[in-house]
Amino acid sequence: MALGTKTGVRYGGIQWFQKRFYDAYVEEDNWFIRSIIEDKRPLVTEIDGLRVVQIAEACWRSFKEGRPVDVELR
Repeated sequence: MALGTKTGVRYGGIQWFQKRFYDAYVEEDNWFIRSIIEDKRPLVTEIDGLRVVQIAEACWRSFKEGRPVDVELR
């Protein structure tokens, strides 16, 4: 994760995670750029992004409440 501030860019997150999945992120970005250039549907869609956020929110809510919670797919 990168956070832009007045003094520059600060990198955070878990280093092993970024290193382990770096190539996957680059490949995903390349596919997205190609989909724009070639006017094709991207492999990862806006619905996929929405689902990731919904799952992450459910995980956080579960952690805060100390119990399992349902993932609400809207």
